[in-house]
Amino acid sequence: MSNERYADARYISLETFKRDGSGVKTPVWCAPLDGQIVVFTEAKAFKVKRLRRNPKIRMARCDVRGKVRGTWSSGTGRIADSQFEQDLAYAALQKKVWLADARHRLLLHSIGAHQRSRSPDSHSESRVA
Repeated sequence: MSNERYADARYISLETFKRDGSGVKTPVWCAPLDGQIVVFTEAKAFKVKRLRRNPKIRMARCDVRGKVRGTWSSGTGRIADSQFEQDLAYAALQKKVWLADARHRLLLHSIGAHQRSRSPDSHSESRVA
């Protein structure tokens, strides 16, 4: 599967699977990294727990509310457990979001409202291959 079609997507609908086989679709921020797609989510999110149990995923372009705007692709996901991988994924996402929201971030910086609060144990990135 080619991940190039997701490289410029702002969001993807990520479908992970429960123990009973039913899928759960969630819109997530995404960014390209080394030919893969990375997403950012809370480490304790249920999608992370489902992905740890079953690496099978599906993804499609979507809007912020999760309305699918493209065709579904199947693949394999994994959790980036090392701090190095998490930092790479976070940087890729930050770069993409920064470029997309430069005006918004500039405004937030100018009024002092932009803060990055991230503890190592509170977030996890998932690489979707």
